[in-house]
Amino acid sequence: MSHGYLLDDGTEIDPATVPTPTLCKSCMKNTDAKEETICMLNRIDQLEEIKNNERFCGFSYEPIDPSVNKQQLFDAMEQYLEKKNGQ
Repeated sequence: MSHGYLLDDGTEIDPATVPTPTLCKSCMKNTDAKEETICMLNRIDQLEEIKNNERFCGFSYEPIDPSVNKQQLFDAMEQYLEKKNGQ
């Protein structure tokens, strides 16, 4: 049995091949070992969006820069998802 990350179809994925979105690079949780698994699962879930340079949505985002308006980012993510899902 595998102990890595798996896609929905059971295909194992190497975490080193999953790009780190810009949003993640500016997040306090990006270097937190306790958050590594949940962040990686979120990235894998949005892998196609990341590869297509679409908006990455990470609602557990905690900006490193205190001047970043986190709520504004979350609102933009919500709007993106509503549009993408045709709501």
